[in-house]
Amino acid sequence: PRNLNKFYGSFEGPSARGGSQRCGAPHRVRRAAPTMDRSRAVFERWDLNGDGVLDFTEVVAGCLGTGMEPEEVSAMFEQMDVNGDGEISLDEWLSGAAVYKANAYAAVVPTPGSSRLTTGVTLAFFKDLPSIFLKLKGGGVKKLPNVLEQDITTEQLVFGQSARNTTGPGPTEWCIAGATEKGRCCFIELCELAGLTAAANGSPYFAPVTHFVSHTWGANFPQLVTTLELYAAGDNKTSFFLDVFAINQHVPPWRESTPKTYDEALGASIAVCRRTVLVLQPWVKPTSLTRAWCLFEITTTLDVGGTLDVALSQADRELFVETLTENFSDIMQNLSDIDASKATATVLEDRDTILKLIESKNGKGFRAVNEAVMGAIRAWLVEAASAALTGLEESAGAASTEVANLMHSIGTLYTSIGRYKDALDAFGRVLEVRRQVLGEQHPETADTMYNMANAYEQQEQYEPAAASYDLAGDAYAVAYGVVHDETLDARKLAAAMREKLAI
Repeated sequence: PRNLNKFYGSFEGPSARGGSQRCGAPHRVRRAAPTMDRSRAVFERWDLNGDGVLDFTEVVAGCLGTGMEPEEVSAMFEQMDVNGDGEISLDEWLSGAAVYKANAYAAVVPTPGSSRLTTGVTLAFFKDLPSIFLKLKGGGVKKLPNVLEQDITTEQLVFGQSARNTTGPGPTEWCIAGATEKGRCCFIELCELAGLTAAANGSPYFAPVTHFVSHTWGANFPQLVTTLELYAAGDNKTSFFLDVFAINQHVPPWRESTPKTYDEALGASIAVCRRTVLVLQPWVKPTSLTRAWCLFEITTTLDVGGTLDVALSQADRELFVETLTENFSDIMQNLSDIDASKATATVLEDRDTILKLIESKNGKGFRAVNEAVMGAIRAWLVEAASAALTGLEESAGAASTEVANLMHSIGTLYTSIGRYKDALDAFGRVLEVRRQVLGEQHPETADTMYNMANAYEQQEQYEPAAASYDLAGDAYAVAYGVVHDETLDARKLAAAMREKLAI
């Protein structure tokens, strides 16, 4: 049969002995007629785990770079799997080789696959991930539990139980690096060759990328998937660039024979999308903001004029208002602790290269980078908190203390990004509620007046600033005493405002 001829022709001859060619224009070679010994040798070489049979993944990996279409590989596997047990025995393999017509002809030499820098994965791909992984389980793995139901980090998904994991061995022996090892390709290419490109309803698994995903490999992978699904909100046109699937984990773009720079590789993907989704896990103190790769992706997004979105898990969304109001000081402290110069990366060489690139992007050093990242996150916090405020006003009432507390956090965020007029509007609303509910001399009322004074001061409106500091000092004196640090601080600032008025 024609299919078997093409299949056996793909590995017989010189290229079956392997090679070290990089991606590029394929060479063509003359092939010799097959023999049973050579066919047996190829079988043994493709049998990665040495269990005496070839599973689907081993066959797919062996076919990478041969020029065969995905549907042809699937058809070949079914044709040779005579007893239909999902594996090809040596007898079945040699029977297929015997059918192959011995003649010399031209074929493409297998070469390492390339990364897919402008290809994204869709919601349909996420939905079918368990079945896709099961189909490509390979490596002698007889059983593969649903990865999306496992406590597994992204790094463990990529490297399995390898010592390369900084988060410890994964819960399953199957991993992306293992499945793509034979073909030295990215996972998207492996799926394409296996014919796994669309869901049963025809929805594509892969599409031109629309959103670049910035995340840390040390976080939970199933939560990453559900967070992105929640972010996309059912929009089937959303296509995420996710490095674990799009980047060749064996020969990444920056380690090819003609290497790309990080800007040429990931920077190009970010520029195409112009929208980066930063997955914060957990969002209160995300480890991603301490990772060199993530800071590079954020600064590159801002550098190309792109939009930075933040995606939260369902649990974080549900606790967003409570966390923002009750742990606000901790959140602001975590943001102020961002320091690109201290960012980490698993590979030291990568870290050093990335940090030099980050520092050189705007010519102003790490301080400017830190301020840009903090500003972007604070701007997102304002937008997310304002959206949450609308729902809270409907459920708790506009004059409730819950609304006032959230509005106070929003006002402080406005101040931190220089939107002082918006801050004063927010604090004015808060002050009205707190005076009515808590009283004029309550510490929280005093905090509001103090923050209003600061917003006035930033705009050089020293007269209302002095008056607000006075009111705050009076309230602190009643609540804490006349010699308390809060009281003395407010009094001192009020006097400083009057000095500026006198100049």
